[in-house]
Amino acid sequence: ARARLMHTLPTGGAMLTTTATETDVRDFLPPNVDIAAVNSPTNTVLSGPADTIDTLAKDLTSRGHKTRTLTVSHAFHSALMDPILDDFHAVASTLTFQTPHTPIASALTATLDNPDHTTPDYWTRHIRGTVRFADTLTTLHQAGTTTYLELGPDTTLTTLTAQTLPQGTHTIPTLRPNTDDTAATLTALARLHTHGHPINLTTLLGKTTTPTPINLPTYAFQHHPYWLTTPTTPGNPTDLGLAQVEHPMLGALAEDPATGGLLFTSRWSLTTHPWLADHATADTALVDLLIRAGDETGTSHLGELVVEVPLSIPAEGGVHVRVSVSEPDESGRRTAQVHSRPDDAAPGEPFTRHASARLSAEAPAPDFDLTQWPPPGAVPIEDAAFHGWTQGTGLYAEVTLPDTAGDPDGYGLHPALLDACLHAAARLTGAERQLIVPVEWTDVHLHADGATALRVHLALDGQGSISMRLADVTGVPVGSVGAVVTRSFDGAETARPERPERPERHLYRVAWEQASMRWQGTSSGVVRVATADEVRAVAEAEPVPAVLALEMSGGDAIDADAVRALTGRVLDVVQAYLSAPRLQDTRLLAVTRGAVAVTADEALTDLPAAAAAGLLRSAQAEHPGRITLIDTDGSVPLTRLAAALPTLDAPQLAVRQGMSHVPRLTRTTPELDDRPLDPDGTILITGGTGTLGRLVAHHLITHHGARHLLLT
Repeated sequence: ARARLMHTLPTGGAMLTTTATETDVRDFLPPNVDIAAVNSPTNTVLSGPADTIDTLAKDLTSRGHKTRTLTVSHAFHSALMDPILDDFHAVASTLTFQTPHTPIASALTATLDNPDHTTPDYWTRHIRGTVRFADTLTTLHQAGTTTYLELGPDTTLTTLTAQTLPQGTHTIPTLRPNTDDTAATLTALARLHTHGHPINLTTLLGKTTTPTPINLPTYAFQHHPYWLTTPTTPGNPTDLGLAQVEHPMLGALAEDPATGGLLFTSRWSLTTHPWLADHATADTALVDLLIRAGDETGTSHLGELVVEVPLSIPAEGGVHVRVSVSEPDESGRRTAQVHSRPDDAAPGEPFTRHASARLSAEAPAPDFDLTQWPPPGAVPIEDAAFHGWTQGTGLYAEVTLPDTAGDPDGYGLHPALLDACLHAAARLTGAERQLIVPVEWTDVHLHADGATALRVHLALDGQGSISMRLADVTGVPVGSVGAVVTRSFDGAETARPERPERPERHLYRVAWEQASMRWQGTSSGVVRVATADEVRAVAEAEPVPAVLALEMSGGDAIDADAVRALTGRVLDVVQAYLSAPRLQDTRLLAVTRGAVAVTADEALTDLPAAAAAGLLRSAQAEHPGRITLIDTDGSVPLTRLAAALPTLDAPQLAVRQGMSHVPRLTRTTPELDDRPLDPDGTILITGGTGTLGRLVAHHLITHHGARHLLLT
């Protein structure tokens, strides 16, 4: 009934939002204009006849207040609503009201649990009265409310709440424009959870949903993080013979003395430059960094910039960026190019060229200013992204650097601020509902740096390009763009590029590297043991030796019985050793011969001992520093091996011809082999009883037709 009755009213009403406070406007408010809403300390809404609202907007602007006319059909919450109040009251009187079971804060009275909620009079006054949103928020804050969840299609109320309440208040929107509804809602629920508000997962997931169990470790978490925080800032380039550039996106500079050209190298990621997460591409950054690159050679006028391939930052990892500036031509001009490739690319992998440009000497001083603001005769327009006015074919806008863009220090013109200018340009070209990206810039000058807010004049020519004049908040010129050509950015392009799969980057093998080890002296405190009983006997005798030596050998046997016998005996010895308190300070030296292959042409000659060595590596992981495993060719006596234990920092060692070798994980590239797996053969999967082993087995069966698998 409320909406139906409102639409029966005649048109001719208008509403205006202004940064003036309620106290400010009451001093000169016309009698036929009402205060429709007080949304925040800097957002007051006025409502009344359209002609009076237009006059009032000009008056407010002349007094230094920003204004914006709202797109509405009627002047709501004003005297123009009076003709329908009696009819609405009659309809409301036919309803049966119940006392709310959930506390309600009234935006009409700015009070909690107002008993008038259950009367027709209240809801009639609700049509006509002022919406006191800011006062209601203050009431809730004073009552102890700390978290505010907006249920609506955008973030308007979230923004107003943040403007009204003190810093530290949690404001959470349920939905966001240009964001997937499911992702936005789940993010809001996650934020509520992190702020201590319980989430009903049954309602969220559905009663018929069976939760997927997650395997947890069988031991208690130790709650002692020892991760070192890796700094995101690069080291000093001068240590590498490079020059450091005071620009956040140019990194280091190398000069080519043979040609007189320059090469800038840097790395971009969402970690080093978090503000890029709010931008589909980094193309607007190219303008500022090329002008800064030109500063190094006295060619900071960007005559032309053509973006050939959008430069997008992956969600994980980053890109290595190269900006090359050529030697000058006969007229002193230089060309520049911007390339990138993934930061995990191997040397020799190709770069992608994203842009090419022309740089020339510094342009003359600016011939404009925007001190008279807004220009006389400009018509205000409504836009959620900026305050704007139109005049003829031009558009005037005020844009600010988003808080998420971080510190503007080091930038000439922060790319996020230039991107905000492009949002206004989209309004001028009629593409405000599309994402646009620049493809060509012409005649770009930068006259001042460090701006955080701009006055912008945009003009559209007959060829579809846009000129820009940029000034600071006082109207002093900051920069200008002779022409910029944009295009719509296809939705398929907006997804951040996934990090390409590089199996060779995750495939490792064990390589034995030579280590510096001097075999000096012998140890007399070595006791040889072969069985668990011998270990227990040593533990009860005096004195307790410094080293227990266990020689593991399976001889020439290669059958399973030999492996089972040796590993069983070694397991008994290790358990007896570890359970003896008196051997706490005694090292166990396990010695094998031919159980590892140090070089590719070396063969394993003792397979049972290799299995026993694998068992001991597991014991080493559980008891670090107590067991040392050495595979020897006999070139160094056992007593010398034992004497070197106090200086060893490796748990495993191989000795060949008196030289020591330690195992290291190194990346390896798989050899291409098109030979198919034989489905009738037997495939051995070590570790096959675990989760990863089961996945490998399933893949072999479903993709390769394997029928005989041996899981160990």
